Amino acid sequence: MNSNASGQKIGTNGCLTVPVRPASSVQEDTAMLKRVLEEFLQIEGVNTAALIATDGFLIDYVGSEPTNKDALAALGSCAMQFLSRTGIALEMGRVRQSVLEYEDGTIIFSQVSNEEILAVITGIESTLGRLAYILPKITTRVAALI
Repeated sequence: MNSNASGQKIGTNGCLTVPVRPASSVQEDTAMLKRVLEEFLQIEGVNTAALIATDGFLIDYVGSEPTNKDALAALGSCAMQFLSRTGIALEMGRVRQSVLEYEDGTIIFSQVSNEEILAVITGIESTLGRLAYILPKITTRVAALI
């Protein structure tokens, strides 16, 4: 195997080689992500924690299955994009977090990275103050895993 001027590895067929993570490593990362997401379920009133991609797909979730998980992912992604564009237009920067309060609960969307959004769904009996305090701490740990 040779290297090009940039130090990238070139295979015998002349193509760049891409290092592949072992399946066990991917499985360990997925299990760790689930454990971190499950920490949200320890907060009173939290029903679901989900990681969604900014392209509108559900990556993973823990807790109660959202009634329509595809809608949660797609609409959550769209909402965060809309709110980011609003902030940029008003020269306030990109959105970091959005809290949507409904008759039967709350959804908090938090931008984890450029590619992922965390969604936390609560019931009406949740303690939003405690969640607001803990959310940034756990979000940082989620970001470190992705």
